[in-house]
Amino acid sequence: MKKTTIIALAMLLGLSACKKDASTINQAPSAQVKARSLVVSHNYVDLTLMPRAAGQNYDTYQGVWQGLQVTVLGPLSWNIQQYPTLVNGVPLVGASVSTSIGSDSYISEQNSGPDGNVFAGSEGVLEGGNYAQFQASLDNYYQALDNYFDANASGTPPLIGDYVNTSYSSVPGFVVFTGKLIRVTTGSNVAIADIGYPLPTASTTTIPSTNFYISDPDQVHYASVNYALYGSNGVCKNATIENSSTVVVISASYTYLGNGIFQFWGTIIRTDGTSFSFNITDNPS
Repeated sequence: MKKTTIIALAMLLGLSACKKDASTINQAPSAQVKARSLVVSHNYVDLTLMPRAAGQNYDTYQGVWQGLQVTVLGPLSWNIQQYPTLVNGVPLVGASVSTSIGSDSYISEQNSGPDGNVFAGSEGVLEGGNYAQFQASLDNYYQALDNYFDANASGTPPLIGDYVNTSYSSVPGFVVFTGKLIRVTTGSNVAIADIGYPLPTASTTTIPSTNFYISDPDQVHYASVNYALYGSNGVCKNATIENSSTVVVISASYTYLGNGIFQFWGTIIRTDGTSFSFNITDNPS
C-alpha cells in the first residue's frame, strides 16, 4: 500500500471541496436522544452562487441563516454512490463554512457522519448561547454513531437531528444555532437546512474495507509524521502513527468511487490535542 500525502481533492462529478477547521471531538459516556415532537416541520434556505472575481478558481456561495450571513466555499462534494440523483437533502461534505460579519459572529464547523457537513453558528445577542451544551449533544451523537458501527452498521443509523437541537441559549452574550449543508433542486442546488432535515433514501451500496496512509500537513512541527487509517463500512474509526502503536483519535468517512479509487474525508486529533482535517481522493493499493 502506498503512502499518500494530503492533496487537493480530485473532482467528484467535476466537484471538489475544501475545509477550514474542525473542533476537537470528545467521547461521551452515554448517548441520550433529545425529546422529539410528533409533528416536525423542516426547512432550508437556498444559497446564492456568487460571481467569481478575476483569477478566482473556486465557487463561493452565500446566504442568511438564523440572521447570520454564511459563506460556503466550493466546489463541493457528496457521496455519489449513495446519492446519484439530485434530490432535496443529499448531505454535502468537506466544505469550508464561515461568516464575515463582525467579531461577535462566527462559525464552528463539525464534520459528522451520515448527515455530512454540520455546523454551529454563534452571534452576539442580549440572550446568550451555550457551546458546552452543543458539544455535549454532539458528543452524544458521536457515541451513538460509534455504537451503530460497533454493531456492524445494522439497522437505521443515528441521525444528528435526534441529538442536536436547533439552537442553544443560557446566559446573555451569544446565541448558538445549528445547521447543515445539503443539495437541493432549487436555486444554486446548495442550501443550509435545519439540523433535523431528513436524509433522502440512499442507494444500497457495498463499500469495501480499506487501509490508507496520509502525511501530517504541518511539516514544520510534525515533519515526517504519517498516519495509518483503517476503514470499514464507509467509516474510519481507527488510526495510528505509522510504524508505531500510538493511537490517534479520528472521525472520518470514506466511499468507493470505482476502479480502485476511494474518497476519504474527516478529522484527526493529534496526541497533543491539536487537529487537522483532510479530504482526499486516492488509490491506496
